[in-house]
Amino acid sequence: MTVDARILRMLALGLCSVLWFVNPLTAQSRPLTVQELSEIFWSGGDVAGWDEFDVPEFVAASYGVRAKHAVLMILAESSTSDNYYLQLEALTTAQYERVGVPVGIIREFAIGAKGSSVRGVLRHRAMLALTMRPDPSLREFWLQVAQNPDPSFRQLAAAGLACSLGDSAVAHLALLRADTNQAVARVADFHHREQRDKASAALACGGRVTRALASAFPSSLRPDLARRGASIRKRIP
Repeated sequence: MTVDARILRMLALGLCSVLWFVNPLTAQSRPLTVQELSEIFWSGGDVAGWDEFDVPEFVAASYGVRAKHAVLMILAESSTSDNYYLQLEALTTAQYERVGVPVGIIREFAIGAKGSSVRGVLRHRAMLALTMRPDPSLREFWLQVAQNPDPSFRQLAAAGLACSLGDSAVAHLALLRADTNQAVARVADFHHREQRDKASAALACGGRVTRALASAFPSSLRPDLARRGASIRKRIP
């Protein structure tokens, strides 16, 4: 073998070594594809113990902003019976601010501008997602929802006001505590007491986390989700 050939061979081996180390890192930093995210969402029916809320939390904790592009692509499609479940899971994933889905995208579903043809379920799920977003710009939106004749929406208004406004929601929550529907009054009472007694430490967003921590939640995988999602993380690092 000539000197030049040996040098070329050494360079080739060196390049292979570099790529061997870089590839795993690249795989763990690139955005998820729509196909990959869809596969993860559909696993909710295949993995024992998972449900339609566990899987989005798994996605948010495991992939964070890497899931943003695929979530946006799924939500950008027209809502049909064929993609109903994927959009339902995408909206549930969008509740986590760490994924990076803009509030405005979720709001389109929440006001019925998108997804209204699928029996209103996507609208309700979008509102549920917004109850986890500590965004003060949602104030007027939630005040309008608080006037909705459907008590299932008014419940979400109580939770949404707490998360979006924090201490500033107390007066609105006091009014909702007097709602004629017991479920609405109960949710409003919970958030009113949290804000009154704990202030900035109140579990304002979804009854799970403070407003300050909502942007990074979930920062880690729950042990049961880690166990159930282990095979997925091997396939999709």
